Amino acid sequence: ETSWYLFNLLGITPPPGFDATLKLDYFSKRGPAIGVNGKYEQEDYLGYMKNYYIHDDGEDNLGPVRDNTPSTNERGRTLWRHRAFLPNDWELTLEVAYASDPGFLEEYEKAEWFEDKQQETVVYLKRAKEIDAITFLANWRLLDFTTQTEHLPDLTYRRIGDMLGPFVFYNEDRVGAVRYRPDDRHYLDQRHFTNSGATDVTFRTDVREEAELPVKLQGLNIVPFGSIRGTY
Repeated sequence: ETSWYLFNLLGITPPPGFDATLKLDYFSKRGPAIGVNGKYEQEDYLGYMKNYYIHDDGEDNLGPVRDNTPSTNERGRTLWRHRAFLPNDWELTLEVAYASDPGFLEEYEKAEWFEDKQQETVVYLKRAKEIDAITFLANWRLLDFTTQTEHLPDLTYRRIGDMLGPFVFYNEDRVGAVRYRPDDRHYLDQRHFTNSGATDVTFRTDVREEAELPVKLQGLNIVPFGSIRGTY
């Protein structure tokens, strides 16, 4: 495995806040590989990307009950995560994730596969100011070997800590369209592990209200509360 500073290799000066690494690898039992990792940070945006490709003639090591033969020899991944800070307190998050086959990340990026956030393709827009926030979420499943709920899209409004006399109120209103898409692979005995249950696009709306009454009694802080929620 080798890593090269990409801008030095190309003989150019990197823009301020930008960095990139070229990976050139060769595995005697797998094959040649190439990748580019990059990260950037400016005053109003930041992000990073990971790209990797390998011509793989070997087998994975995923355990005795798994199929360790990759479904393709041309394997790789792409990941891009970007966040931009927009005018009027808006914040935009973009993510794109793709992997060539179910075993690639588990084999080559084991820590990321088990410990990092889910690999997904997302557009997330948020405006949070003082006690209220509005969010817009849209995500699509590109990887059919992951279980994911798609939001097509989902709009949410929240208020936190409204005061009315001694009471504190919280509110969350949500409306959107969702679709549940499970991992469509089958494990062991298919009669018991079919991973069925995918849904059509479903309209959903949800309202939740909560009230608190903070009370101080001889050095103790007691907060009785009640909530009501309705979902369609």
